[in-house]
Amino acid sequence: CDAAAHVAVRGGARLVDCTAGELEVVVVVAVDVPGALGGLGPARASARAGPR
Repeated sequence: CDAAAHVAVRGGARLVDCTAGELEVVVVVAVDVPGALGGLGPARASARAGPR
């Protein structure tokens, strides 16, 4: 699927299934640790897995 899916959900994951039979998994995790790690601030991690 050529549709760009961008999900910005706090600690959430969205599964996008295309009609072409392709499976695209877009995971966007936004972690905010206030002063827990010396005030690192909001950390972002994005992982994308799809057919190649």
